[in-house]
Amino acid sequence: MSSLDSGKRVVRVLDRALTWEGTREDWKLVDDRLEQLSSAVSEGEPRSVLRAVVVLERALGQRAPVPITDGRPRPQGIPEPTRETVHRIWHLTGEPEPDTSAGASDGHQ
Repeated sequence: MSSLDSGKRVVRVLDRALTWEGTREDWKLVDDRLEQLSSAVSEGEPRSVLRAVVVLERALGQRAPVPITDGRPRPQGIPEPTRETVHRIWHLTGEPEPDTSAGASDGHQ
């Protein structure tokens, strides 16, 4: 896998993390995986990046639907510290970040 391919895959998983929902415990796991990805991207070794992406993809896919009546905490959107980590990693890839301003999300620029 080329560094260009791994960079695009990193961007896809980071984009997914921005819209994912999980419980506080789910986000702790994702945070750990994001730190692994950050280290791998910083090192610049495509195989390490790929391994870290796969582990993060699994973490983002682990949460099962939570029944409304089971009493467990409800899934929440991305916490701000996690969002900052995602953007830090995105910056390391050199890929352009999505426009997350209010106007861009509804088609108004």
